[in-house]
Amino acid sequence: MGFNDLSDSLRVVNIQDRKGDASNSLSDAISIAVDRCLLSDVNVGVFLSGGIDSSLVAYFASEKAKLNSYCVGFKNKGYDESVHASRVADKIGIDHQTYFLSDDEIESIVLANGEIFGEPFSDPSFIPLVALSRFASKQITVALTGDGGDELFYGYNRHVHGQLASKLNGHLAAKLMLNVAKRFPSFVAKVGSAFGYNAVLDKLSKLDTIVSSDRDQLYWSFLKGDAELASPNLRVNNEGSLVEYIRAMDIEYYQQSGTLVKSDRCSMYSSIELRAPLLEESVHQYVKSHSTPQSEISRQGGKTSLRNLAYSCIGKDLLDRPKAGFTPPLVDWMNGPLNEWANKGLCRLGQAKLFPSAPLSVDKNQTPYSYYLQVWRYAILGHWLAKEIL
Repeated sequence: MGFNDLSDSLRVVNIQDRKGDASNSLSDAISIAVDRCLLSDVNVGVFLSGGIDSSLVAYFASEKAKLNSYCVGFKNKGYDESVHASRVADKIGIDHQTYFLSDDEIESIVLANGEIFGEPFSDPSFIPLVALSRFASKQITVALTGDGGDELFYGYNRHVHGQLASKLNGHLAAKLMLNVAKRFPSFVAKVGSAFGYNAVLDKLSKLDTIVSSDRDQLYWSFLKGDAELASPNLRVNNEGSLVEYIRAMDIEYYQQSGTLVKSDRCSMYSSIELRAPLLEESVHQYVKSHSTPQSEISRQGGKTSLRNLAYSCIGKDLLDRPKAGFTPPLVDWMNGPLNEWANKGLCRLGQAKLFPSAPLSVDKNQTPYSYYLQVWRYAILGHWLAKEIL
């Protein structure tokens, strides 16, 4: 579909009149934002994962233009969200396409890491985003995304945990429970197992970290255990609650140095321009006036306002499921198409004499994904050093 004749293709509102509108309606705020992002003289589409954020963007975009949506799928069904995206697309009535990566393509994209980013970028979710952008670039030049929803509306699990930590801090029952677990771990594990909680010690250990850490330590521990990456220069001046501090850090560093860098460089590598309606001014104005930890975080998780709006527009039956994120099947890849690549990367890191004495030790509470993420990061660094320095 072309966008050369905007009068025929879009119901465009007067953007100048609504530019600074801090509407009382989240629906209006997103609608205004999508209007702005749809303005283009080239083909526009939507990157649709099937989650709340991208589904809402696709819904409002579909009301204003006829466009296509795109998602990436994985062979491992435990990580494949493409079926959810297809169902959402069917519900809102847009043409949808799913792209599945091949093993050969996975390795070729990883080898281009330095070329894409100009630095050793270690988030493995860049792989499917590069593949999706390359695939979509055959039909579109601009794509709308759901980026920004988690940061603005308290949507990450760490926001929920931060809110919980604030409530538990100084809670006598929580302290008593943790003291019992430390003194009698075998007994607590046995009791937990009897009631179907096999990982009770792991959960109590995380709870202990939450209630005993300061806000800087806690924030970095939430980022997949990367507490050793904490820097005194990476903090924000925030006098609010713990969860407000966590969100402020996410916006200042995680989003600007991570997710948006990934989105921009991966898409532009295939000459795709990504636009994020949820980061537009109208949505920011709504958030400033209406969104608080108390209003956004509930028993169902974070971003309650976005969730409720999505349920009303699209349907709870299609969207009510555990948060998945954009996590690729890294364990499968590291044991398959990226196995040789990873070994070479570790060897090159050794040649640079930067290989730690015991970098790949396995903690008893560590998941396979966390272990292979550690291997992945060392391998990324090794390949980058070999190309740029060695």
